[in-house]
Amino acid sequence: MKKNEKFIFGWQKNYVKAIKQNMSNNKILLIPSDFLVLSLLKKEGIPYILCYPKRDAKEVYHKHFLNRGNSENFIDIFIGGWDKFIDALENDCYGRHIVLEAQQFLSDVINVDALLAYTANNVNEIKTIPAEVAALIFEEQSI
Repeated sequence: MKKNEKFIFGWQKNYVKAIKQNMSNNKILLIPSDFLVLSLLKKEGIPYILCYPKRDAKEVYHKHFLNRGNSENFIDIFIGGWDKFIDALENDCYGRHIVLEAQQFLSDVINVDALLAYTANNVNEIKTIPAEVAALIFEEQSI
């Protein structure tokens, strides 16, 4: 391990380790689209699917965040950095891409029963995140 790699990949290495431990037991893992985590997944040869909204859905998502009571900090992170974040996701050449329409949700594009079975039984393991922006790891037959 390089000297600065330990600092850069702190919690992310633990996260990828948890992903690898849970991959064989579950059809779907829902993880944050943290770019260091995605980089480590690519380095490990672990395929993933990026699921994110269309760029022009920014205002719809802003209203959605407000209506569901998200904090200003949460909204600032996602809406304030929207274009930069979408750019990075669109430019990811390793993962497959599912681009959600303005009124489309993860439940429209994945097998929700498999996801619910996982999260119900493993609440304290890999945490789920808001459905608006996610990286998904699937067994091929589950999509």
